[in-house]
Amino acid sequence: MKSLWGGWVFHLPEEKIWFSGDGGYGQHFKEIGQRLGPFDFAFMENGQYNEDWRPIHLFPDECVQAAIDAQVKKAMPVHWAGFSLSYQHGWFEPAVAFKQFAETRGLDYALPTLGRIFLAADVLARGLVGGVSVRKVRSWTAIRSLASTSIHHAPILGW
Repeated sequence: MKSLWGGWVFHLPEEKIWFSGDGGYGQHFKEIGQRLGPFDFAFMENGQYNEDWRPIHLFPDECVQAAIDAQVKKAMPVHWAGFSLSYQHGWFEPAVAFKQFAETRGLDYALPTLGRIFLAADVLARGLVGGVSVRKVRSWTAIRSLASTSIHHAPILGW
């Protein structure tokens, strides 16, 4: 039996954008990169992970590796900020850990403040979120302070 977790590729004239969908880490990310990549930007599933759900949810280190395997130039972690389903991590942990692994592995990323509207074109063309360089924002506190929206009342980023 074969099944898919529901990722999508938006192949536009100017860029390729990938939404990874749910999925545990495996060789299929390299295959996606070989068949459909490279990608200018990707929304990567990251969060709601625990050992029981390893086959269907990426841990932050796996999320970064999956992006690298799929030939993603810039990634944004999603699927972590709505509510916490997992008993093995806190609410901010997926984003904080993703940021640490992305910086260690040299993956460019976007981690906009929850609820903040940003232009994907700014991230793709100039690596900016809210006018601030994606690679120069070094702490979650700094990222959070970019928006006036309260994090407790922000809309869900992800699904």
